Amino acid sequence: FMREKVDDEKAREMRRMVQHKGWISVSISDATQEGLPLVFASEGFFKMTGYPPAEILGHSLEMLYGKDTDPSTVGKIKEAMEERIAVSTCVLNYRKDGNTFWNH
Repeated sequence: FMREKVDDEKAREMRRMVQHKGWISVSISDATQEGLPLVFASEGFFKMTGYPPAEILGHSLEMLYGKDTDPSTVGKIKEAMEERIAVSTCVLNYRKDGNTFWNH
């Protein structure tokens, strides 16, 4: 599911790969926009989070944070996205129903 068209060939190839694998959870945020809105997510992402596309596409992944999400980890993720550099970390996220899951 795409919120808007992305012209980058690498992004198009990634979408083709994950759209056919419903168990893979992938999300892409737009680091060029304020709030880093989600512009793409795979079926696996919607299944894992419990959010349908209409409720989360165009919004920040901050919707998945909760009371036990580590602010310093969130800060590292935001900083990496803003600087357009790779980051590898685990963050505690919350499904729509309030249950938690670890995201890497």
